[in-house]
Amino acid sequence: MSRNFIIKISLWTTEILLNAKRVQFINKSYYDYFIHSKSVSHSLCGDALRVRKVNTYLKIIDMLMDIYKKYPNAVNQTPACWWQISKEGFGVVLSIQAIKSPKIKYEMVKRFFGEGYWHITWQHATTLKLKWRLSRRYLKLKSLLKYKT
Repeated sequence: MSRNFIIKISLWTTEILLNAKRVQFINKSYYDYFIHSKSVSHSLCGDALRVRKVNTYLKIIDMLMDIYKKYPNAVNQTPACWWQISKEGFGVVLSIQAIKSPKIKYEMVKRFFGEGYWHITWQHATTLKLKWRLSRRYLKLKSLLKYKT
């Protein structure tokens, strides 16, 4: 099973929840996660893993935005949807900060700001705590754009 498939299932669940008339919680496990020791997604390390995380978070943000554009009424009635986007964006920020290579870090920050992901993340941060956590990292992220190759 590919990682793309897992992301699609997760977002498909988000889409179902936005359209559901009722939802019920059942305290019983119907899924068990298995980590294969030779899995590519679990064998990366260092900056390769962090770049993969950044790209995955950005892909999730794109997919969520597409779903939310499709169901604006349901999303507007569910503030957690907006929080979900900013939480994914905060994951990008933390992953970028963990990158060791200045060149790779620069490329990821350039993409994050250049493609408007910072704006999307900030715009959708609905809690004071998340706004605070993002604002504390903003200047440091922006300063990374001054990297010279």
